[in-house]
Amino acid sequence: MALTRRELIQTLAAGLCLPVTGCALFNEGWSGFATADAGADPTLPPIRRAPSAVVLDVVFVERPVGDPLLGKSLWDGVDESGAVDFKVRQNLNRNGFRVGVAGSSPPRALQSMLGLTTRIAEAEGDAGGPQLVGRKVAIVSGSETEVVTGSPVPSCELVMHHEEEDNRRRFENARFQFRIKAEKLQDGWVTLQFVPEIHHGEQQLRHVATRSGWKYHNGQKVSPVYSQRFEVKLNLGELAVLTSTRDASEETLGSRFFIGSEETSAVQRVLVIRLAELGRTEQVASSSEAG
Repeated sequence: MALTRRELIQTLAAGLCLPVTGCALFNEGWSGFATADAGADPTLPPIRRAPSAVVLDVVFVERPVGDPLLGKSLWDGVDESGAVDFKVRQNLNRNGFRVGVAGSSPPRALQSMLGLTTRIAEAEGDAGGPQLVGRKVAIVSGSETEVVTGSPVPSCELVMHHEEEDNRRRFENARFQFRIKAEKLQDGWVTLQFVPEIHHGEQQLRHVATRSGWKYHNGQKVSPVYSQRFEVKLNLGELAVLTSTRDASEETLGSRFFIGSEETSAVQRVLVIRLAELGRTEQVASSSEAG
């Protein structure tokens, strides 16, 4: 059953821990990063960041399937070959994923989708560019966060393409998300590890493993897709760009993660994650500034 645009936004907003109303990100129709008002006072006190913190800006862009902005004009300015290993990239492409890294001055197609201007790379004081508005995630190096992507579906059949064989499997009440682990490296670099996950089945009390031991958790069954795990390395200000391949079949994981539908047409989502800041004894603006 296809979701309406409003239902889709509500679903992804819940996954992003953002309110559906009152946020600049959604007021601009998912146009993405917008320049924050530097003179605005936060309604909540600022949060102190740990020295080991990794701060990410996370945003979605939604375009009609086949939009020229999702084609050559975008990917000519996004580094795919240097982002992930060749064999890993081949495997991702076979399963409908397309991944790359854009510099701190993104290609014009990405700027257009995100509602940016060429001033994104211009220095403004010590910040090195305007502050971006969206979901701002601050996590300790070595820890994880979750980003919900695809629309939930009552039932679907997926084909996992591997070098040796293809596996077909059906999922009921499925939703799709990435589990992302951030690791700080030296000199302003961070590695982000992405593991696609399929959450499926009925909500029930389950025995799950945690860092502190086994605990009971009320939720769906989780099927991590480790065969589609990949890593990207970002320098400060760079952006990871993730979406589906143009010809992705609806049975591929990439399609389920990034292709949805409105009442009248199919839409393709692009996930953009920017390495915004690394841990220093500074303040991270409250997410309420995006409201």
